[in-house]
Amino acid sequence: MARYFFDFQQGETLDRDQDGLEFDGLAVAEREASIAVGRMLSDEAARSGSAQIVVLIRSEQGDLVARVTALLRRERL
Repeated sequence: MARYFFDFQQGETLDRDQDGLEFDGLAVAEREASIAVGRMLSDEAARSGSAQIVVLIRSEQGDLVARVTALLRRERL
């Protein structure tokens, strides 16, 4: 098990994870980050109609190891 930290970025705001979570490897951490981003995107889209959410995944050593980005844009034509 390894500890990974999920830093959430939305616009100019960065919410750094101070606690982290333990996962059985980076692939599992990426999958969990994707699920979290999907939920956040759904909530934000209901409020504003568009959103961009980024999760930066850091290792126990503090290294950036992955990024999960979701973008939703609703446009009338």
